[in-house]
Amino acid sequence: WMHVDKAAKTVQLDIVAAQAGASSPFDFNGYTHGEATITVPQGYAVTIHFTNHDQAQAHSLVILNQVGDYPAAFTNPQPAFPGAITTSPTSTDAGTKPGQSETLHFTVDKPGHYAMVCVMPGHAVAGMWVRFDVSAEGAVGVSTTS
Repeated sequence: WMHVDKAAKTVQLDIVAAQAGASSPFDFNGYTHGEATITVPQGYAVTIHFTNHDQAQAHSLVILNQVGDYPAAFTNPQPAFPGAITTSPTSTDAGTKPGQSETLHFTVDKPGHYAMVCVMPGHAVAGMWVRFDVSAEGAVGVSTTS
């Protein structure tokens, strides 16, 4: 679900909310509570193909500066990188609805530790977030703690 083109300096990610077989509907590709870390090199263009497989509720995806300790409700979440946010990310009526997809495009220009978070009310608190690191050294890949 991660495709890297080092020559073109691009990363494509296929991210699924509420992946089939996951223990919770509050997951990205089956991972919750920061138990996965996606690492991309600084300066790369990132494309995220985000799909909501949840049958009952909307989800969202935002790359945030904040890692962990999320509020139950977000007010006007700001992405760490321009374009790293889905449409209407806190609206249960206008977010990425069951069965819908959305594509994000952004460039990771600042190295550091970030997080991929669903900012729908209560979702991040329930564990719907994973780590998203930007490497100044050019590291790339996915690692897990589970």
